[in-house]
Amino acid sequence: MTLIHRAVLCVLILVIPSAAAAQESWTDKLVLVKKPSPKIADDTGKQVAVLDEVELLVRGEQANRIKVKSRQGVEGWLDKTDVVLADDAVNYFTGRAQVNNTDLFAYNMRAWGWRLKGELDSAIRESTALLQADPKNVLAFTNRAAAHQEKKDFDKALADFSDAIRLDPKLAQSFYSRGTVHHDKQDHDKAIEDYSEAIRLDPKYCFAYYIRGTAWHDKHDDDKAIADFSEAIRLDPKYTFAFSGRGSAYRDKKDYDKAVADFTEAMRLEPKDLVIIFNRGFTFWLKTDFDKAIQDFTDAIRLDDKYVMAFNNRGLAYQDKGDLDKAIADYNEAVRLDPRFNLGFTNRGVALNARLDFNRAILDFTYAISLEPKDPVPFTHRGYAYFRKKELDKALDDLKEAIRLDPKQAFAYLFRGRVLTEKKDFENALKDFTQAVELAPKDARTVSSLAWALATCPIDKLRDGKKAVELAKQAVDSTGGKIGEYCDTLAAAYAEVGQFEEAVRWQQRAMEDQHFVQTEATGAKTRLELYKNKKPYRG
Repeated sequence: MTLIHRAVLCVLILVIPSAAAAQESWTDKLVLVKKPSPKIADDTGKQVAVLDEVELLVRGEQANRIKVKSRQGVEGWLDKTDVVLADDAVNYFTGRAQVNNTDLFAYNMRAWGWRLKGELDSAIRESTALLQADPKNVLAFTNRAAAHQEKKDFDKALADFSDAIRLDPKLAQSFYSRGTVHHDKQDHDKAIEDYSEAIRLDPKYCFAYYIRGTAWHDKHDDDKAIADFSEAIRLDPKYTFAFSGRGSAYRDKKDYDKAVADFTEAMRLEPKDLVIIFNRGFTFWLKTDFDKAIQDFTDAIRLDDKYVMAFNNRGLAYQDKGDLDKAIADYNEAVRLDPRFNLGFTNRGVALNARLDFNRAILDFTYAISLEPKDPVPFTHRGYAYFRKKELDKALDDLKEAIRLDPKQAFAYLFRGRVLTEKKDFENALKDFTQAVELAPKDARTVSSLAWALATCPIDKLRDGKKAVELAKQAVDSTGGKIGEYCDTLAAAYAEVGQFEEAVRWQQRAMEDQHFVQTEATGAKTRLELYKNKKPYRG
């Protein structure tokens, strides 16, 4: 879900309060103005602005007054008698129209109320009738455009917003609104052009900065996104979604500390927003701070025990901690809640692979493929499961399909290289390992696999001991020398270049990793004896 859709979701939540809640408090409710261009006052009662918007968010209330905020960031006080709750708008404006059938503003606002209630066809019919009576009715064009947009009839929405702009080219909100349609169409350049014009017309248009930031973020221009989110925060230091948006941009730049800080501030402002809590948890997971990630995902689940992605990602965090039982339990719950959640089946399959339960893993990958046949990931991991079962032809078929679906998937090349090695096709295996490293040059597993092939290949012309040492050191250094498999590779590389004392030292270091010893005990001991006798290892 893009950031813009996230913001729209938030508004929809505000739009549909219960009747009981509306009687208790107006705070956080949407209201519509009863007359155009109402005047708002500051805390002292002094008039500070004239609003050119008709839909406002209530930020607070005192007796018969409410504090409202417009999309353009204008904030101040109105009397409750100046507005009507969005839920009550259709009834209120119907009554007005019945009293005075020439009250075009009442018809406009009734159409607006229909749209907020989700009665889009009624809103379109009413706006169309208004335009037949008054072809220069900007508000009717705007409302009909918004209804078309919610129906995903984007071309009609663009046409109506463009007519509104033609009639009043100085109305910033029309440019902003047309920009959101371009944004929905994934035409980010045109969206940014419209948002920029809205900002030029109204340099304090807080929401326009935020939305333009989401467009820059969608274009992967995180620096410009951060600049816009920061300006939105400057204009409104309590703008929750600007903090959340900036956190997402920092996360994409891998500046995880700043991302966590922004998500934390967003959570302070909106403590029960599931998506913000989830995003901070996801950032902790990327930082490999799995305990904090698990806590955030758990908090999200506590607020919504049907939050499928929170179960899925908590499973990932447990899996990365090595707690496969808890990981599988979370994946079980995710797929129970959503039996068509292909990612949950894929992730459970990966966990089952890690438990060496390849038959059950293959069942999960096969079902995930049936749900989403164009997803290369389950093909990749099913190929690995077949490889571990020594069903090499099936493994090759799956890995070829994974690469066809996504030629940039490093692990598919890595696993296929291993299959080809097992089939003694060393030359093509080396090509696959090399391709995997080109696609994932910082991934220790791919780097170590290429180093192993260069150090141990039985074909003399394919070995390159010097390069093997270089790559193996990279894998070892990036993991702190704690992974036995990578130390084992470095030992083989040193043996290939004749540095047998180093080979013995690193082989012994590899055998300090109990997980490695459990899976490679015999081979590790055999290689250690070879190096002590000043002999390299050949695969």
